[in-house]
Amino acid sequence: MYHNHGRDLRFALRPPVENPLHAMVLNRLRTPLEWTEIADRQPGPNEILVKVAACGVCRTDLHVVDGELADPHVPIIPGHEIVGRIELIGSRRGTRPAALRRPDRLAFFGHGGRWQ
Repeated sequence: MYHNHGRDLRFALRPPVENPLHAMVLNRLRTPLEWTEIADRQPGPNEILVKVAACGVCRTDLHVVDGELADPHVPIIPGHEIVGRIELIGSRRGTRPAALRRPDRLAFFGHGGRWQ
């Protein structure tokens, strides 16, 4: 999955797809998450593709699902505590650390972005 600030998840939702990525997507506040197939794509410049081994959903994510936070962007894939391995690395541009290699393990703990 890709962490990508500012891109709209709706453009990635094109089921059925070959070799899809899978995610539980919140399309509307206060509704159940929906199992969704997301079209796979190559990572762009300074992006990585991570094969997720585990993803934590914290209380803040549940506040979003429950509609308790002001102005959340939907659709969204809850869960920002990620552990996995790097599958692909996009082209290097700018200051991206050259130390990233496939199949390095990594952990990501962040707020504020949308998954695509």
